[in-house]
Amino acid sequence: MPISMKKLLALVLGVAAVSPLAADYTLDFNTAGQFAGEFGSAQPGPITQSGSGGLNGSGSLDLSGMTGGSTAQQIVTFNQAFAGNLSSWSASIYYYGNAQHFWQFGVLTTATPALNDGWAHDGSSYVPSIWLESGNADGGSFGVGSYDGVGETIYDVSIVDGGLPASAEWYKYTINVMHTGGSNFTIAGTMNQANADGSLGAVLATALLLIENAAIAADSTVYLYLNLYDGVAIDNFYTTTYTPAVIPEPATLAALAGLLALGFVSWRRRAARA
Repeated sequence: MPISMKKLLALVLGVAAVSPLAADYTLDFNTAGQFAGEFGSAQPGPITQSGSGGLNGSGSLDLSGMTGGSTAQQIVTFNQAFAGNLSSWSASIYYYGNAQHFWQFGVLTTATPALNDGWAHDGSSYVPSIWLESGNADGGSFGVGSYDGVGETIYDVSIVDGGLPASAEWYKYTINVMHTGGSNFTIAGTMNQANADGSLGAVLATALLLIENAAIAADSTVYLYLNLYDGVAIDNFYTTTYTPAVIPEPATLAALAGLLALGFVSWRRRAARA
């Protein structure tokens, strides 16, 4: 049966709206305003966006306003929420700084939490979260953790042989979370050495934790976050939790325009014969 002009137009617009796009997202901080537009925080500064300091000298999140926790700490959250019971997700960042002072990277249940003793707080209690971290008093640990808002904090920690460097270097931190049903999750964290061009070196540490976190599982709006008190730069924030609106590429638009034109000619011919 011949397709009507209205149906053809709807089909073309529908194809434009759902053109394939990988289900992941990277912020490279090379575009001015990226940080302000994509992240929120209840604390003013000290994290800012810079046109330099990133991989290959590109743009970055500038952490230089932090001085080892003595004067500044900040939680920033990615403003695209997702369901806590998403079957699986992954997020990663490149961090340039002292690996012994990397505090937290993960997911929590509040869009712009306050800080209380270094932890995310909503004004009345600490916020449920899942995260990874590296470094502490022993200078060589890496771990993943979970807090459900009511019980004890749960950790899996591995010790890095020889400790972690205290000098500023590039590292890549990756967290993978799988929801295995009910309140159950599997958390896997990886810490890699990295180079200034983004290529990866040795895996320094891994951690794996099976936990129950009812608060995360029940929340339809959880947020990726960074909780930092030291460092030099952050670059290439990556997540599989968010797919931005699709804007068809020029080649796709040209193909769609051709389809629409062909359909219009066919429609005019049928209209003329009617």
